[in-house]
Amino acid sequence: MFDEGGAKWTDPGSVKAATTLRGWADKGYLGSGFNGESKDQAVANFAAGKSLFLVDGTWQAAVLEPKMKTNVGFTALSPAAGQPPLTQGGEGLAWAMTSKSKHPDVAAAYINFLVDSNGMKVLADNGNLPALPQADYKPATGTVDADILAQWKAVSEKDGLLPYLDYTTPTFYDTLTAAVQELTAGQLTPQAFGARLQSDYAQFQQGS
Repeated sequence: MFDEGGAKWTDPGSVKAATTLRGWADKGYLGSGFNGESKDQAVANFAAGKSLFLVDGTWQAAVLEPKMKTNVGFTALSPAAGQPPLTQGGEGLAWAMTSKSKHPDVAAAYINFLVDSNGMKVLADNGNLPALPQADYKPATGTVDADILAQWKAVSEKDGLLPYLDYTTPTFYDTLTAAVQELTAGQLTPQAFGARLQSDYAQFQQGS
């Protein structure tokens, strides 16, 4: 994603990750018919107790907590035992205004309304993780919101927040999601999976 150190999607780390995911699929860990299940279906099944884990973002807390109460928790994954957590994510979408705006002061006031301390409070009050939690923001112990805040601090303190993988190129989301489906369906080997992603990246570099 950062184009640093000559890293490639065909490197051993990427192939190992793909091999692990393929292994989960081969062993039945992902459940029956997982490649044909929508995200909404996966969330609903998890809330109904039909799966043990849901790999998704913090935004699902607002959906799951009302249904599961204290029977749902949250964690950020670590690359190996004893290592600090790493996770993909972002601090919301960037807000900007065009230099040709006829009302720049109004636009600036609106952006400020969204991201100031009160905006952060509104996010927290509605079950979202504020990028800059207020000092007095302390979710009730034993709730998924408390888990999320603790994990957010753990990730942030170790500089473990990584951009979403699809930020790599403008077409990478489609390439990645299709390749993951083919990998887990047994239609791509881990090596071919990495090569597919690297090809997308190489094409973008040639065109930039």
